[in-house]
Order: sequence, then structure tokens, then C-alpha cells
Amino acid sequence: MAEVAGATVSIEYCWECSYTLLAVRASQEILMEYEDRIAQLVLIPGADGTFEVNVNGKLVFSKLRTARHAEAGELVQKVGAALGA
Repeated sequence: MAEVAGATVSIEYCWECSYTLLAVRASQEILMEYEDRIAQLVLIPGADGTFEVNVNGKLVFSKLRTARHAEAGELVQKVGAALGA
């Protein structure tokens, strides 16, 4: 079996806060733009208001740190920057 090259993107979201659809939509936007550069995209249910996006283990967006949700297109831009796009 050939090894798949590409990044790992993870989105940890607060299921208690009903951020599930937000995480799914963000995943869709990221995949539509960078699917050819991503080996896996992982959704991680969390708690306590979290919405954290990592690329290869590097934090690229944190709702907890910024005290806000990402603006339209912001996550795609931040993931793209982390991928060198």
C-alpha cells in the first residue's frame, strides 16, 4: 500500500455548545480548497467552548485564545498559510 503524503488537519469543537455543524462546515470549506494537500481531517468532540484548528499539530486558530469565532474565510486562509499555499 502506498503511503499518502499530506497534512493532518484537526478541528476540536465543543459539542456541548452545539458547534458540531460549525466544525462540519469548516471541514467542508477546508477540504474544498486543500483536499489535494490533506492526508486526513479529524473532527474531535470537546467541551468548555473549545474550537481549535491544528495543522500537523500546530495551532492555527483558537476560539479560546481569541474569544471569538472565526470570520468567513478565515479558517481556510489560516490552514492555507500553514500548508504553504
